[in-house]
Amino acid sequence: MSEIQRAQKVMEQHKGHWEDDIVKVIFDSLEKQVPKKILDIDNRNACPHCRKKLPNIVFENLSCCSHCGQKLDWSEPNE
Repeated sequence: MSEIQRAQKVMEQHKGHWEDDIVKVIFDSLEKQVPKKILDIDNRNACPHCRKKLPNIVFENLSCCSHCGQKLDWSEPNE
């Protein structure tokens, strides 16, 4: 069981004790810690979470989206 799955299980057990919006923020924050492959939107690299276009810089040095904080996976699709 991953750390995120463990956190989700604990939060589900205590769901009635926390406000739903707080739980959503915590889940979103945890999920953004798992690197996700970048998207190609209109021939530009984009964040897989917020879908905003990523800045034109040396991509491998950008470890997370500057818009939403999603960790990024720059590996090739078949890796």
